[in-house]
Amino acid sequence: MTDLNWDDNYELKHSPTVDLWEDEIRHICSGSREGVLRRIGGAQEYIRVLLLESADTAQGNAAYLKALERVAATVQLTNVQSAYGLGILLELIAANTPPLGFVKILGHLDRWEFSIDYEDPGEQKRLRELALYALQQYYPVAPPEENSAFKSYVGFLNRKLDDPRFRSHCIRRLIELRKLQLDDSLVAEALSDQQSGALDELVRAALGPRKNEGRNWLGAIFAHCMTNQTLPRLESVLNARGATIVHLSNGVGIRLSNGVLLELLLPPNVEHYMWMRWTDVERQGLQKLASFEAINWS
Repeated sequence: MTDLNWDDNYELKHSPTVDLWEDEIRHICSGSREGVLRRIGGAQEYIRVLLLESADTAQGNAAYLKALERVAATVQLTNVQSAYGLGILLELIAANTPPLGFVKILGHLDRWEFSIDYEDPGEQKRLRELALYALQQYYPVAPPEENSAFKSYVGFLNRKLDDPRFRSHCIRRLIELRKLQLDDSLVAEALSDQQSGALDELVRAALGPRKNEGRNWLGAIFAHCMTNQTLPRLESVLNARGATIVHLSNGVGIRLSNGVLLELLLPPNVEHYMWMRWTDVERQGLQKLASFEAINWS
């Protein structure tokens, strides 16, 4: 493995061209920049600093994006020599979403899934997750008008629902894209399956940036777990993220690690049932309960 001195990028920084940037991207993915990437904090940070130090930042950025598009168009993912290089390329595609990157990744995941290219199961899982994340960046939400690429993505997600390696991710994405309802029997089945990872996946997403939407998700998840007497599992998943279930006078909430309280939006039948149960509890003089496990919800 070779490395470079920072000043070796003089030409790239002072006279950036598409060809120079394409060469640099290929150097990065080949592993010949591994030492400097490790020192500076990764490929994205390395590229960011190069662009900041460019004599013409706008020109440098335009050349970089065009070069990445060219690499994405010409590289065959099955021919990338190392998992290291493929991982970096997937990270760069995820961060910049060149159009042809979507086609390449979707086709590769649909056909090969990295299982042939790399024998190490840990590497397969890492690359699969990077690839799924990259695809997600192209469609964080459903587009106003569905194009052929989006339809292909939704088709891919539906096809992978039966594969345990993809199932929890696909369920979450289909819900986010409004192609699957939270009360669908498929979601209920996945939430009941401890091996599917769906409960953890959906809770993690619900506690993410979309807090308003998360209230709906958490309400539906809570209702499912209450109905199936698996609230301890839900509590465990929440506690692992510093969140707790709290009883409110008018329902149920989730106290986040930063102290923010999310009041859950529960299905009407569940909300009425809880109100009846808590009325019974209060009549018995039990003003405080240490945990929802203390209640017999049946």
